[in-house]
Amino acid sequence: MKMFAKFVPFMLVTAMSVFTACGGDSGNNADPDEPVSSSAVKKSSSSKAKSSSSAKSSSSTKKSSSSAKSSSATSNGGKATYDEKNNTMKDPRDNKTYKTVKIGDQVWMAENLNLNTNSSYCYGEEPSSKQNRNPGLCNTYGRLYKWDVATQVCPGGWHLPSKAEFEILLKTVGGQDSAGKKLKSVDGWKFEKKETVGTDDYGFTALPGGYRKEDNLSGIVVIGNVESYDFIGDKVFVYFWTSTKDKETSTRLDDGGILLDHAFSLFMKNVYADAVFIGEYMDNAMSVRCVLGSDPSSDAKSSSSKKIESSSSVKLSSGSVAVAKTCKTSKKDECVYGSLTDSRDKQTYKTVKIGDQVWMAENLNYEADDSYCYDDKASNCAQNGRLYTRKTAKEVCPEGWNLPTKEDFEILIAAAGGDSLAFEKLRSTSGWSYDNGSDDYGFSALPSGERHVYLTEKGVYSGYNDKTLFWSSTEKWSSPTYLNDNNEYEYSYALRLTIDTLRLDLNGNYWGSVRCIQGATPASSAKSSSSKKTESSSSVRSSSSANSGSSDGELVDERDGQIYKTVKIGSQVWMAENLNLETPNSYCYNDSTKYCTKYGRLYIWAATMDSAGTWSTNGKGCGDGDKTCSPTSPVRGVCPEGWHLPDTTEWKTLFTVVGGMQDAENEMMWSDAGKMLKSISGWNDIGKGADHSGDGVDAYGFSVLPAGSRNDQGKYDGEGSLAYFWSSTENIYSSGRAYCMYLSNVVGSAQLAGYKVYYGLSVRCVKD
Repeated sequence: MKMFAKFVPFMLVTAMSVFTACGGDSGNNADPDEPVSSSAVKKSSSSKAKSSSSAKSSSSTKKSSSSAKSSSATSNGGKATYDEKNNTMKDPRDNKTYKTVKIGDQVWMAENLNLNTNSSYCYGEEPSSKQNRNPGLCNTYGRLYKWDVATQVCPGGWHLPSKAEFEILLKTVGGQDSAGKKLKSVDGWKFEKKETVGTDDYGFTALPGGYRKEDNLSGIVVIGNVESYDFIGDKVFVYFWTSTKDKETSTRLDDGGILLDHAFSLFMKNVYADAVFIGEYMDNAMSVRCVLGSDPSSDAKSSSSKKIESSSSVKLSSGSVAVAKTCKTSKKDECVYGSLTDSRDKQTYKTVKIGDQVWMAENLNYEADDSYCYDDKASNCAQNGRLYTRKTAKEVCPEGWNLPTKEDFEILIAAAGGDSLAFEKLRSTSGWSYDNGSDDYGFSALPSGERHVYLTEKGVYSGYNDKTLFWSSTEKWSSPTYLNDNNEYEYSYALRLTIDTLRLDLNGNYWGSVRCIQGATPASSAKSSSSKKTESSSSVRSSSSANSGSSDGELVDERDGQIYKTVKIGSQVWMAENLNLETPNSYCYNDSTKYCTKYGRLYIWAATMDSAGTWSTNGKGCGDGDKTCSPTSPVRGVCPEGWHLPDTTEWKTLFTVVGGMQDAENEMMWSDAGKMLKSISGWNDIGKGADHSGDGVDAYGFSVLPAGSRNDQGKYDGEGSLAYFWSSTENIYSSGRAYCMYLSNVVGSAQLAGYKVYYGLSVRCVKD
């Protein structure tokens, strides 16, 4: 650790805490098999910014204690002058002019901000008290800012981008896994691998400005004026602050409280082609790129009010559900309310419409077997409703209402802006011990606590004013390990809201709250395990759920006249049968036409992408040898006109909509999604009883059959046991591979994996 100061004796009175660096190899978290998005749009017509920096030198390189702070530097000052024709922006606070670039629908600074403010630094600068001090590299990299300053330092009319806005940028340039390569400048980096050398395809010109690490001296008594910081990463990596706080990595306090001392940054390193988000300590100083427009960030720090993230950003992350319009503020309430009278005990509840769903806006308080008032006090039932076991919860909703499925909760969360925003927007404006919610939609989730069994028969209450648990009807039923001695399912999914997070997870021996949703009970939540196995897909698709499949469509391929069933799932329309167009490098399983009739054809990736350019040029050259390619999304490939090959992002959207839960240990696996997508017959039995055969429930009419595959040696395998579907996304980390989705007869999950481009796999197309 460098100490940029004159030598002053000092004494460590207490044991020195371990200093942890936030840089270095911390960015080495990219799984080589992590899928990438292929949703790249055409490159901006704006001229590329290739210079490392055009900002003039700062008038002062002194540290924050003595720097000449520009007028209104942290309150945006006057509005910046944006010259769209010449792609420049002039900051009125110091009259510096910056290059800009339009990428997709966003306009970005194409250079790092270089406004001299308190808590901002030049890379490598040393204190003015040091003889022959180093003035730093502001002229090369711009300044590095602590997060509190970064959220306020952009000029008027511009703002620090949220994590969601950076996600839009990454998607626009082709996905996270290749974004670093495409956004990095072509020079200035210490590149070690040719495949990670920056190409600066869009003129963003990300330079390796490193960061300034603030060492934590808590628990240390220091005698003398000693600076404890270090500059790390020049020519090796860059961090760009976002305005979005990172609740997961922030320091947690007692009683469930949370000290928000971390925020997300966008990280790029010289040895990786990707760009990833990392939570960083807010006192570290990092680079700033501003984006044009008013600030939509929900997490940008403001002394007056919390800002709300734009709905368009959330729609991108949620994939299939439009964000509901905010209907409630501190000054007005325009939400669509109704009322529900329970005929059993005549209690009346407020209801509210959020998006396409109608919810109870209060917790259920119907007295049923095995239900309790928190702390066994009737007053708590009157305020927060009763607490129910998962078994009772499935049966307790009034007629015409049902316990929501896990999917219903996912739709609600997406409509409320996604996980990070729904956490605040669904909670009530009072009653929480720390940081009440904004209750933007009238859902008014109260911190009702929960009851659980440890070693006492009576049960233990906890979490009043700190958390709440809402049961869903969706059980974790795909694995026999979840059955108890009474042959009942041990776990159901529940929506858990606490004072610092929101999540859907599995819960067992708990008593939780119930919010009912209007509509008939979905067939997919039926209690009987046998009914799950034998239920027809049509009955499931007639559910009132907004994401249920609709299979009344068909597609005629004009090239050969074949007709395919189609199904709408969420906002996507898919082929409900495998493609069977005969092309070069496509095959019938075991070279028998009877299998083509049953399963469709198996295509190598080059044939899938239409590498020859027969029908479009978007995937031309892809799959030819081991070289990488740069397809233009969406890729029509071998699909009929008006349809295209799904990329990994579109597969993920499908998995989420059908109720898949991304595995915490394997980010490429979605539990239960496979069971929901597989056909109800045709899969080999794995020998564990009727309920654990390889067949699925085909809950949405996607009807995946086990078509197997053809390997690069021409051998066929997996018919009856496995199904594979190509994506249009190349695996840039492994030469000669592309991503596919696959399902198996032995698990209920759906997975993404890289496969050799010479393998023959099935194809499902999605509508443009």
